[in-house]
Order: sequence, then C-alpha cells, then structure tokens
Amino acid sequence: MNLFINKFKSEMSFYKKENIKVIFSGRKSLPLPKGVIKVMEDLEKETFNNTGLVFNVCLNYGGQSEIVDAAKSFARSVLNGTDINSLDEKGFYKYLYQDLPPIDFLIRTSGEVRISNFMLYSLAYAEMYFPDVYFPDFNEEEIDKAIFKYNSRDRRFGGIKNEKKRVLSAIVALLIMVPIVFHGGLIYALTIYVLSMIGLFEFLHVKNSHKEIPSFIMFISYIVMTLFVLGNIQNKDVVFSINYQVLVGLFLVFSIPAVLYHERSKYSIVDSFYFIGGIFFLGTSFSLLITLRNISLNLILYLFIITIITDTYAYLVGRLIGKTKLLETISPNKTLEGMIGGTVVGVFVGTLFYHTVVDSLLPLYIVIIMTVFLSVLGQFGDLFFSAIKRYYKTKDFSNIMPGHGGILDRFDSIIFVVLGFMFFISII
Repeated sequence: MNLFINKFKSEMSFYKKENIKVIFSGRKSLPLPKGVIKVMEDLEKETFNNTGLVFNVCLNYGGQSEIVDAAKSFARSVLNGTDINSLDEKGFYKYLYQDLPPIDFLIRTSGEVRISNFMLYSLAYAEMYFPDVYFPDFNEEEIDKAIFKYNSRDRRFGGIKNEKKRVLSAIVALLIMVPIVFHGGLIYALTIYVLSMIGLFEFLHVKNSHKEIPSFIMFISYIVMTLFVLGNIQNKDVVFSINYQVLVGLFLVFSIPAVLYHERSKYSIVDSFYFIGGIFFLGTSFSLLITLRNISLNLILYLFIITIITDTYAYLVGRLIGKTKLLETISPNKTLEGMIGGTVVGVFVGTLFYHTVVDSLLPLYIVIIMTVFLSVLGQFGDLFFSAIKRYYKTKDFSNIMPGHGGILDRFDSIIFVVLGFMFFISII
C-alpha cells in the first residue's frame, strides 16, 4: 500500500494543475490501512473544487456492497424522517458511494466477458465492449475501435425500438416526397435543392467537427453548390452538361485559399480537395436527380425503386439470416447474405418495372444487367458514405430523420445509382 500512498501524493500537483477532481468509490474503512484512507481523504479535499475531468478510483469496492450500503443509508434517512415513497430509480444514485451520472460505456480489456461485480446499479443501460487486448496494449487505435463500436449501437434505454422509429419516419418521408416526385416541375426541383443544401451542411459538418474550417469557405460552398444544382433545372436532355464557368470557379475558389492561408491547421491543400471533390460529387448527383425527373417520371421512379427495394430487403434478409459480415470495419451490421438478398429482390422488382413501365423495347438482358449493376452500386454507395462517417468517428451525418439519420444517410445509395445510370446509358 506504500506504492499507492506515494503515487497519489506525488501526483497531487498534477491533479490541481489539470483541474481534475479525484474521488474514491468503496468502503473507506478496514481492511484499508489508515495511511491509505488519509491519502484518499486528502486527495478528495484538495481537488474538491476542481471542475474538469472527474477521476473516480474504485478501491475496497464491490458493486453488491455498494447497493447494500446505499440501501442502509436510505433506511437511516427514513428513520430520520425521509418519506419512504420519495425514493425512485434516479434518486437512489445519491445514496451510492458517489453521486455520479449513469455509465454510458463500459470497456473491459483482456477479453473477459463479465463485469465482475463492478458498478452494478450504474451499468443498468450501459453499452459494453470487451476487446481481446490487454490494458497496456489499449492504445489510440483501440480507443477508435471502441468509439466505433459505441457509435454503431442502438441505445433505446427501454424505450421505443429503433425499427419502429425507422418505419414511422419512413412513412412520414414517403407521404411528403411521393406527391412531390409525382408532381415534378419547380416544386420537385426546389425540394431537391433544399435537400442538397441540407446534405451539403451534413458533409461540411462532419469535416468541421474534425477541424474548424474558415467561415468564408463554408459560405462559398453553399453558393457553388447552388450553381451546380440549379444550373440545369430546366434540362430535359439525358446528356448531362456542366457550365464550365461554374466548374472552373469551383477549382479556383477552393484551391487559391489553400495558398493564401499558409497554415495547414486552418485550411490546407487536403481540405481544398475535400471541398472540390465533395461539392462536385454532391452537386452533380443532386442536379441529375432534377434532370432525370424532367426527362421522365417513370425513369426516376425506376431508380428510386431499385434503391428502396434493395436497401429494404438487404436489411430484412441480413436481420433474418445474415451471418457473414460484409465490411465490419465500415458498416458492422451489413452482411453478405443481406447484400445478396437485397440485390436479388431489387433486381427482380426493378427489372419488372423498367420492362413493363419505362421501356419495353430495350432488350430484357440489357435491362437485367443494368439493374444488377445499379443495385450493387447503390449498396457500395451506402458503404462509401459509411466510410466517411467512420473516418470522422460519427454514427450518422445528422438526425433529421429519427432512426435513419440525415439526408446523406438516406440518399447515399440513390446518389450512386443516379451516377451509375448515367454511366451505363452512355455505353449502351
């Protein structure tokens, strides 16, 4: 125990300097030596007013003992006049060794899959992660893995299931979007424009959360995106065209500041290409959504049908029989079985719709090949945007659609399907 005493005495100045509040959970009594108890009390007293990180040390501690001691503490308060009916689940925390918030995430290294009598009450709704590595090897890379696992969890706290949220929000979205798609015209174009602005906001937000971008660059992004999306608002030609003035402006507006800012910490060459590539990619995709609707309602329905059916059945099949992880490091819930199931159903429904509604003259084998290509490509679009989220350590681009995330979370597949369709028809 001398090691414990000397260690905490030597680090007293560190805790004060870093504004760390040190607290201890456990029974501050025998068999702990008096010298250890004194150091514990001194540390808590000296750091009591610190307002930064809270460092909770569990010593002479057991989860069951904590609950028993808390029950005894409440019983004593009842004897002193506390109403026994005043106690609820939240109020019980103040009778524990320390009145701390519930634990959100428990990480136990070494691969042991148990909590070993640790903070039983506080772990009621905690997410748990049990990596195989030992604690000395739990480095920054392992922390990133843990955060990724946590972000991929669906935390419900005993509430409504995420599936119900997904269904309800999907129904609401369809009730709004279906009439707009069928109506077409200016209302549809402006709706796509608004969605593209929200999508751009999400795309910039994940970047900004990693590194603050100058406000001037953010402002210019929305202007350039507007020119891209609305530049072909009246276009009814399947041959997509780009205004070269907008294209040149895109490159100049985002590349020149990389030289002028000098400091990489503010705005770098890498940042400029993120904006150039991202806005060109998203702007072209959302513009094509307008152009293809101008050409044909049935054509845009065909592309949406492929996307929605493939995504829906990939999810359902994956939930039912999915065992083989597709790309766990990018999207842990996607399976090979789900991808195959989604593709089969998506191709069947999509091909049937195209051949009977869109164009019965196009050879059936070409329609099948095209639909297979678009169905698979859409799923890779989903994975591509998931990779962006994993890189920036976020679960969703936003939470505009409960259970579904943001606009880019929902339009990830259709963006690739639209681009893929334009590529495919150019070679047949």
